[in-house]
Amino acid sequence: MTDNTKPEALDLADWLEAVGGGPSAKRCAALLREQHARITELESQLAQRFDAADMATAAAQGFRDGVASVAANAGSEPIAWLVCTEEGDPSMVFLDQREAQMFLEDDERPTPLYTHPPPTSAEGVEHG
Repeated sequence: MTDNTKPEALDLADWLEAVGGGPSAKRCAALLREQHARITELESQLAQRFDAADMATAAAQGFRDGVASVAANAGSEPIAWLVCTEEGDPSMVFLDQREAQMFLEDDERPTPLYTHPPPTSAEGVEHG
């Protein structure tokens, strides 16, 4: 390639036309230009597909990370509140802590209910 910015196929097509080898040379030059244009188009489409695939992969990974985060924290917050009778028997369940508190004395607290047992302070601590 004589010009560093010009693709070799186009440079060769220009050379074929310049030397004037008749209709065959002109046809070869035209085919080189067509093929170069088609290859450039396909390379662009391929790059776009990889970009789309990369974005889809990133989105899927972000979704998986989000699901993993939710799963890791599942059960760490109460989902309901239990109010017991004076004898300690379960009486009512509320989805709102303030609403549950209305049925208790000021010094009493509703019992939080979890989907999983809440983590203890020793869980998740690495020993070593």
